[in-house]
Amino acid sequence: IDTVSEFLGFDRVVDTYKESLQGHIVQLGADIKLNGDWVPEIDANGNLTNKPSAVQTFQPIGDSNWFRGTFDGKGHTISGIYVDRNAGYTALFGRIEKETTVKNLVVKNSYIRQSGADNAWIGSIIGFSYGGTVSNVYSNAIVVANGAQMGGMIGRAEGTVSQCWFDGIMKCTN
Repeated sequence: IDTVSEFLGFDRVVDTYKESLQGHIVQLGADIKLNGDWVPEIDANGNLTNKPSAVQTFQPIGDSNWFRGTFDGKGHTISGIYVDRNAGYTALFGRIEKETTVKNLVVKNSYIRQSGADNAWIGSIIGFSYGGTVSNVYSNAIVVANGAQMGGMIGRAEGTVSQCWFDGIMKCTN
């Protein structure tokens, strides 16, 4: 994956076409800037103070279908993720299973907000990990939730997490 268009196409394959990509390796070949050079800023309540007028909203990968492959960022950065919704799995990857690996990735300058769904999981990288592996991942995203299970990296982790670092902002509005 080398472009925003290819990255969004990968998202569509998993969620729209219901392909879990089990056994497949997906790799970044370049940095991905979903909303240009935008750097989100929030007020004391976790609301954006500088939302672009033409912001591209991101639908989490594995939102309606589990992603079961390997995602290797190869040290590249995904930036400008904007998610603001009232739904269960809220993150770059909504949900992953035991067959899944997410590794070697940087997420920067992103805003991920979940506004009150029951049984919700929110993080900057993964909403719900049911046995997956996450390694060598960094995030400085802003994660805002209202009544959800939340974490800077992963909302709920039931798998292996190693060499990961969160240096962003977590804000619970409830």
